[in-house]
Amino acid sequence: MKCLSNTKKKWPMKNSTTAMTSTTAIDYKIVSLSSVNDNQRYTFYKKVFPGRASFITKHWKWLYGVERSGITPIVAIIGDQIIGHAGLMPVDLLSPQGDLFQAIWFTDFAVLPEYQKHGIGKNLTLKWMELCSSQVTLTCNDLSLRIFKKVGWDETCSAIRCALPIHPLRWSSLAKYFFWPKSLSPISLWLHLFIRDAAPVNVHLLKDDAGKFISLIADLEKSPKKNSEANVRISRNENWLEWRLLKYPFLEDLYFFEYNGCFSIVEKFYSHGICRAHILYLGGCERVSELKLYKSIILWSLKNNIDLVWLHTNDPDLPKELKSILPAQKAMRFASWSKDTCRREELMGGLIGLQAIDGDHSLTHDRDI
Repeated sequence: MKCLSNTKKKWPMKNSTTAMTSTTAIDYKIVSLSSVNDNQRYTFYKKVFPGRASFITKHWKWLYGVERSGITPIVAIIGDQIIGHAGLMPVDLLSPQGDLFQAIWFTDFAVLPEYQKHGIGKNLTLKWMELCSSQVTLTCNDLSLRIFKKVGWDETCSAIRCALPIHPLRWSSLAKYFFWPKSLSPISLWLHLFIRDAAPVNVHLLKDDAGKFISLIADLEKSPKKNSEANVRISRNENWLEWRLLKYPFLEDLYFFEYNGCFSIVEKFYSHGICRAHILYLGGCERVSELKLYKSIILWSLKNNIDLVWLHTNDPDLPKELKSILPAQKAMRFASWSKDTCRREELMGGLIGLQAIDGDHSLTHDRDI
């Protein structure tokens, strides 16, 4: 990160705003996020991530895995004002040959609207790409994707988001005028009748015995996995699980489901008045038991007044098998880049075993606190 404080760019401001004229230059620096203070961070986050501003300001070192990876996000600044931001999350990947290597997950990428279209986003991305030799991102928007492609990233649609809106009326603008008991929701009633072969699961708050539950998952992740000849696999070791789960600021919202050697982690929280259940992780059993566990999570969600159940996967067959209980499905954009040509080709095939726990998607929702 030594070179960051010396990185300085000047760009002509063509479409002037407020006191700026068409000949005014934007004089900015790209520096480490650690070199600015909490007030600067909060002021920026309040503009671009208003629902998460307090959370990111307080927990940015955890969120971006700074202590675990030793890599820090970067920001573009003018004076003491942050005008652009490129966040990251560390992820361990396993090559098809079994080699473990580190990558970073591109997240929380934003430039203030008044400073867009002047190359700041592109230069942030280029400087960000120097932090680690391999990078990945998921669900990037059109603007971000255009920037990534300009600097050589590759795009695939290697993941599917599967969701079940149990109480869709709660999303309607008419919801405030009507009272519809959750127990009488048509979807809720249909699910109670339809789901017949759910598994008899044990459900615990993860915090009650977090060390034990994390060890169970870590042991499961150590078991040999069949890998494709051309794809990279997510690696979740105990150190990573402790960072992602045990040190998670909202640990109290995590639930651990257990059935017949199959484990799942579900997060329950409110966002804009909607009670959400995110299935962050599920693994450890044959497909028949896995499907039963998914159904059990749906029934648990019904009993616990959940409005929306959500997961994502890049297993090509799972969305088809979940279509009857998680019918709202959407392809998610995955993009990647690597300095190493072989790594780049491997990453173009997506990440085997990708789940919501691995990336930033489950962490970018506003929370009602």
